[in-house]
Amino acid sequence: VWPFAIDRLAVPLIPLAIPTILLGASALGSRGGGSRGRAWAGTIMGLTLILSGTWRDTKAVARLAECPQGAFYATESPCTTAEQRSLVAGAVLTRQYLPAGAAVVTLSTPVVYHFGGHLTVHAGQLPDPPVSDVRPWLDTVGAHYLLVTAFGKRVARSLLPACESLTVVARAEPLVLLLAPYPSDGGQESACEPLRQFLRETELLSRPPGPR
Repeated sequence: VWPFAIDRLAVPLIPLAIPTILLGASALGSRGGGSRGRAWAGTIMGLTLILSGTWRDTKAVARLAECPQGAFYATESPCTTAEQRSLVAGAVLTRQYLPAGAAVVTLSTPVVYHFGGHLTVHAGQLPDPPVSDVRPWLDTVGAHYLLVTAFGKRVARSLLPACESLTVVARAEPLVLLLAPYPSDGGQESACEPLRQFLRETELLSRPPGPR
């Protein structure tokens, strides 16, 4: 599975693509009209690029101006997806519940660090194939907690075989579980049923709406 967002690779190419387009348009113009044709073709193409970018940015600004401010992750809005709201709500949850210096396993390390203020370990390092006890792995990577959100459903699937070795520290909406290693003295509920419920709810979330 390709793990990277295509736009992350395409955006850095834009500064190279624009001069290439302008030079190509100028070259085509020079074939039909010499130096004057080259100047006109380059000017027209440049204005086209400027106007198209301005129109796109104006629409984006107008759309974002309608977005709720402040705790945007707590409000359903066309500006955010349920997965994005779940991820940010989870990051905020780490700030509320975890002690300073705690390291969190998460699929989106920048978001958790920004909103939660905690050190992070990327969930892509989770044991593969999944193991029945993640506590030795957590000790190895120096992590203390695991954050499961709707943004990373595969993290919940990876942790389900190890659910007996985990317990739930806190929950939040929409679809957030903050997990910790199950204490050696017991006395707490394992994360098995919460993870199963989480997966059931995220599967419903990912299904397209049916006919009404």
